[in-house]
Amino acid sequence: MRIERILSSDRPEPVLYDQEQDEWVCLLQGEARLWIAGDEVELRAGDHCLIPAHTPHRVLRTSHEPPCLWLAVHIHPR
Repeated sequence: MRIERILSSDRPEPVLYDQEQDEWVCLLQGEARLWIAGDEVELRAGDHCLIPAHTPHRVLRTSHEPPCLWLAVHIHPR
């Protein structure tokens, strides 16, 4: 397991992620829009979601003020 704090730029790069581990993210501050396997998900401070391993996803938009602050927990397979 790996836990990280992420402070996002308000101009997210169009990177498509497909990770080997499950990822639980909680937006601690700001607003964001994610694309997760074809669905768009809006998040506000306090919202969270679980992104299962091998689920394609990307960050579409993040707020400028306040900037997005995330807590991410990566749950690696055994």
